[in-house]
Amino acid sequence: MITSQMSYEELANEVAKDYMDVSIIMRKKMPDALKYFRRQSKFPMFLFSTVTSPRKNKWILIFFAKSKRRLKQYVDSFLVCVRETDHGKYVYRYDLPAKEGSLPGVTFYPPHFFSRYALRMGLELTGEDLIKRYFKTNTAMHYNADHLFLSEEEMKDLLNPVWYTSPDGISLGSATMVSGMELFICKTFVPWNMCKRDQLITCGKEEMFRLQEDLALDTHEEDVVSQSENHKIVEEFARMIMELIEKAG
Repeated sequence: MITSQMSYEELANEVAKDYMDVSIIMRKKMPDALKYFRRQSKFPMFLFSTVTSPRKNKWILIFFAKSKRRLKQYVDSFLVCVRETDHGKYVYRYDLPAKEGSLPGVTFYPPHFFSRYALRMGLELTGEDLIKRYFKTNTAMHYNADHLFLSEEEMKDLLNPVWYTSPDGISLGSATMVSGMELFICKTFVPWNMCKRDQLITCGKEEMFRLQEDLALDTHEEDVVSQSENHKIVEEFARMIMELIEKAG
């Protein structure tokens, strides 16, 4: 069970061990999620389930279908561990290696990350509702090792600064290695409409690449209609970034 006395390495190991058991629970729930999604007509669609693991940790299982055509292949899913404390909820997300030769990773989201996210996105949500809202939009992230966008105050506690892009904006934090895993610690969040010009140029480009890769997973190379729809989505994002760059001067 996760405790407040654990080090980052102990936390990462606990989450990794627990993930294996909880992923089995998720797989057992997958057929019911698939049946639910097949009855739906509007996408993307999400389904949440909360479970307590054998190690006594709380997990939120997140099933989602981005489109009807993707649903024909499989149901997308991931899970996050939530730890309740007197000063808020900590969230830990474990991800398997993205490709051969890469390492598994654990991302830490402290309570102040979500409060900053809600404040800057203008959301009147708290607790698990806020956590679910964040992961409904930001199902995938792309990170880069670069301290360019961190102030000296933000840098002082970060050994290896990184920034992450996702549909809602940029997350700033740090990365380190523990027990054969990459550990990412999210520190704060900046929505696209609050980014500086250099952030919009560099991070906007990275997010556009991530978006293209994500959409490509959803499209057969011979599906001309879907490719056209995906192209429009990327164009809309690029247009938004260009407009924000112009406003930033």
